[in-house]
Amino acid sequence: MKIAIIGAGNVGSTLGEAWCALGHTITYGVPNPEDSKYLSLKEHSTVTFVRQAVKDSNICVLATPWSKTQEAIIQIGEDLDGKVLVDCTNPLKPDLSGLTVGHITSGAEQIAQWATKAKVGKAFNTTGFNIMADPVLEGRKTVMFVASDDGAARKQVAELATELGFDTVEVG
Repeated sequence: MKIAIIGAGNVGSTLGEAWCALGHTITYGVPNPEDSKYLSLKEHSTVTFVRQAVKDSNICVLATPWSKTQEAIIQIGEDLDGKVLVDCTNPLKPDLSGLTVGHITSGAEQIAQWATKAKVGKAFNTTGFNIMADPVLEGRKTVMFVASDDGAARKQVAELATELGFDTVEVG
């Protein structure tokens, strides 16, 4: 599968490396693909601009800081139409003192409003990137909850989580 990962920080790079090792084609979408901080990613993946990464993908993984999430979705534009968008974000305040949304709506609901034609699935936001790299602890699989109001999208995201070694639970 061709997976676009928007954001190449701890979460994005960890998921990308793991899926690449499983045979998926990974393309990272970043603001400046020539930045030297992405050199190690180029050993196993393509690093390009955000919109180009999504254009050539089957599925898009959003692994951005909340403060950059809306901007990334705007950059992608209509290339998200009809695609599964995996939301790995948490709507944290910049100082990490709490949530910017989540009191009457959720971050995933906000993303669905920004990306109206994408099929949004929520996952990979309830554990650290270190667990994403190795989700088996003391011989037991870590649980990964997957939510979406689109059943096909939820199944696709759940399969990606299961491939990584998580005990995946679909929650609707």
